[in-house]
Amino acid sequence: MSAVPQEQVGRRAPTDFPYDFLTGDRGAGADPVLVEIVQGTLSSVEMEVETAIARTSRSPMIRDAHDFRAGIHDRLMRKLTGRSYSALVHPVARDFPLEEMKEGDVFFHNDVYRSEGGIGHLPDLCVTVPVFAHGKVVAFVQAFGHHDDIGGAVPGSMPSAATSVFEEGLMVPPIKLWDAGVPNRSALAIMTRNSRMPESLSADLDAECSACLMGARRLGELFERYGVETVESCFDAILERTTETYRREILSKIPVGSWVWEDYAEHDGVEEPQLHTQRITLTRTAAEDPEGSGSSSTSPAPAHRPRDRSTTAATTPTASSSRSGWHRSCATSPTPRSGWPSSTSMRASFP
Repeated sequence: MSAVPQEQVGRRAPTDFPYDFLTGDRGAGADPVLVEIVQGTLSSVEMEVETAIARTSRSPMIRDAHDFRAGIHDRLMRKLTGRSYSALVHPVARDFPLEEMKEGDVFFHNDVYRSEGGIGHLPDLCVTVPVFAHGKVVAFVQAFGHHDDIGGAVPGSMPSAATSVFEEGLMVPPIKLWDAGVPNRSALAIMTRNSRMPESLSADLDAECSACLMGARRLGELFERYGVETVESCFDAILERTTETYRREILSKIPVGSWVWEDYAEHDGVEEPQLHTQRITLTRTAAEDPEGSGSSSTSPAPAHRPRDRSTTAATTPTASSSRSGWHRSCATSPTPRSGWPSSTSMRASFP
């Protein structure tokens, strides 16, 4: 298959989202009792969103396999809850300025190459809802999951012999799926028309949008009760506490030196069998600047990990900033693919 010119697939340079804090003292002045209350509320809201999705969705992948996650992010797009398996708010904030968002807005995307590294393949659909307090965005509630079918060459939208991401199905950049509480029926019609399971996809999207809107209301109540500055101070305190735990329990156990992890895949489903190397070299120097490289070059097959920037690990490991998360490398060729990691280095900046 001939390569698709870069301008045709909408790839762009990575967006720089500097890591920052909400308060000048990084939450040091937050009431420790209130910090526990806020952290418990975040966990409760996250669980309520996930429970609502599980009970109201229709597809086997979401309803039965529970292949989805909810997450809560602050207005600086740092992840406050959720697991490593989660998307990012960054592509939404990149395309839709926070000051232009309205209550009831719901954003959607599954475009792997415009997701800032948060989407792995097209069946992973992401719904994002802003949280408001006093008319301003103060946080985000997000749902991210693997759906049964989004079109493409084969049922399930995971063609093992694909050489282009377009064979996986419909690719949607960040769009406003609901505008101030009003669903965009045209966009929903296009997405469901491209799925082999339109009823299930429609119901799943309804479930995810409604659950995230409910979560945004719950989180808004937290800000209304305690005030924006107080809650944001607790957010900083939670992330700083996580940072300290990370430094004490993990970073302190990594001595200065280099370690190599390497594994192989024997077949990519397209070319003749060969070993495809996946290698990470972790080096902790005096400057504490680990990095990894040595993976095989790009494969034409569907085994890449989309990436928009060199991977980094945040000083606050739960924060999904431009410096956070462990995301595998992806193809950097003009044709959007999902094959073996490219030889581009993967970096991780420890505190």
